[in-house]
Amino acid sequence: MRPIRNPERDSADYNCYGCAPHNPKGLKMEFHEDGDEIVCFWKPHTDFQSYNNFLHGGIQAALFDELACWILMVKAGSAGLTQKLEITYHCPVFLTNGEITLRGRITSHIDHHVTVTAEISDESGHQRSSARISFLLYPEKMARKRLHYPGHEMFSELPD
Repeated sequence: MRPIRNPERDSADYNCYGCAPHNPKGLKMEFHEDGDEIVCFWKPHTDFQSYNNFLHGGIQAALFDELACWILMVKAGSAGLTQKLEITYHCPVFLTNGEITLRGRITSHIDHHVTVTAEISDESGHQRSSARISFLLYPEKMARKRLHYPGHEMFSELPD
């Protein structure tokens, strides 16, 4: 498993809710490449609570959406827009049960349509929720211009 470089990490105007490390209200997600999959290890915090000790379902949706975007950027070599996000909540994600693991991969890539499947599991490896995310993938040149996609190579370069 190899860590994935966040090419925007030190940009002054970068404040992504999902992955900006300096956003005080954000999720601060970091990613790893594991074969065909992208993986994120994330520790739930009480700021993201719904019922007592439950991770909010909307936060799980944000986690899935961010993971899927990184899968596009690293595995599909471009960026795009989420068209549909379907989540199945199998059982609660507890805030006090330690780190969770998000894991996902591309399951379909036809023309400019990409489907990603992903899951959240607890520290014991039990699946807590799963998702299917559909994207409209921009051609790389358009993604660079409209979405500030830095290029596939920027995710694997070692930081300075």
